[in-house]
Amino acid sequence: MKKKLVAVVGYGNAGKSTIIQSLTGCSGRGYEGYVEDHCSNESVYVFASSPQENPYGKAPTREDQKARFQQDLEKLTANCRGVVIAIQPTNPRVKVAMEDIFEIALALGFECWSFWLSPYYDGRTVNEIDLASRTPSKVKTSTLDARRFALKNANAIQTQTRIMW
Repeated sequence: MKKKLVAVVGYGNAGKSTIIQSLTGCSGRGYEGYVEDHCSNESVYVFASSPQENPYGKAPTREDQKARFQQDLEKLTANCRGVVIAIQPTNPRVKVAMEDIFEIALALGFECWSFWLSPYYDGRTVNEIDLASRTPSKVKTSTLDARRFALKNANAIQTQTRIMW
């Protein structure tokens, strides 16, 4: 089975971490690590805080951060179903960008999804042009209503991706 990368995409304080917590049961915002199902012995690796909000490690440059992210994906355990990650759709110069994350995951053979939170907390909405221009064509893309309860959005993600057991 192919490993999966599930990205919850939205700006700061949009509810990305809350949705990820509802989906995976991780301990909360800023969580990074494995979430395990002890019955099936399967796991999912979670980055509940986006690399743009919390610089990826202490790597000094964008290239160093990309290399560290690739190394982390390459060393996922055999029983790991994939990665759930929060991403901001910003275009940083010094931090790893959303496009970098998808590029690395696709190159490593991951099946990728992006779930964009819309409308944003300030009322703006995501349009199809934004989605198409910012997301590689091999990434399955959907929008989630950010006004809904996190659990409903987590269920929508699970229904489409089957990332969790």
